[in-house]
Amino acid sequence: MTSEYLKHVRPLKELHEIIERDQASGSLEAMERLAQDVQAVAGKIAGDVERMAARVYSEAEVESTKLMAKTAIAVSEINSDAATAAADLISHIPPGENAKKAAMAANKILKEAENASAKLNQCAEIAISKVADRAETAAAHVRRVAEEAILDLTDAGKKATDSVAKARQDVLTRFPGSTTGIQKDQSPNQAREAASHVIKVLAQAAERVNLAAEKATAELRTAADEAVAMVRQVAEEASATLIAAIEDGNKTILEETEKSIMKIVSKEKFSLFDLGPLKKKWRAAG
Repeated sequence: MTSEYLKHVRPLKELHEIIERDQASGSLEAMERLAQDVQAVAGKIAGDVERMAARVYSEAEVESTKLMAKTAIAVSEINSDAATAAADLISHIPPGENAKKAAMAANKILKEAENASAKLNQCAEIAISKVADRAETAAAHVRRVAEEAILDLTDAGKKATDSVAKARQDVLTRFPGSTTGIQKDQSPNQAREAASHVIKVLAQAAERVNLAAEKATAELRTAADEAVAMVRQVAEEASATLIAAIEDGNKTILEETEKSIMKIVSKEKFSLFDLGPLKKKWRAAG
């Protein structure tokens, strides 16, 4: 796959033409353009890493929103089911017949629902905090990879320009006294030989920059994908914990309702109470 950063690196043919026109001054210009290319790629990486970090934070926000919505629905249903169970319990107790016990039992069911709701909200807060922490860790990982990529690229650029500078100096040494690297008495073959030497070194130098750009692309893409995966993983774990807490809450309401009914009414009247929805809700949560 072609690196998106290579769009910021000049074609080798363009640099060849510069040197073929003039080995000495052309070498200087090629070195300058290589340095500019490295700066352009580094700038692109710096901009991209912030967009990648924003993607990680966005993913965390989406997952946190899902957790909050799931919690809100569960809390609402637990309180609603508890209120229904409490009302059902009182409605089946005739006035004067364990009415006080029924009222106390109904109140306890509602209290258990309140406690279960508080636990769910606390569980959700912890889960969302874990998602946020993982997002920070993941974004920091992306930034570290980007910093290392820029350092590698800068190092490759320096080695590239240094090698071209050395090749240029070799040309000037072979043809002393010339600011262009070409003497009037220099033969065409000598000129081609000098240009060929610089171009060969330039090709190697440009390849270093290209490889560094390719490496930066691959590493950043991998880092971004890993960062998002890290956030999703902790969100999945948090969701599983939340589902378990919802199941416990539903189970608590069911058990408290059954216990209250058994204490207040006879076994014959137990069948009058419809616990199906509570049992279904408990099983569905798992």
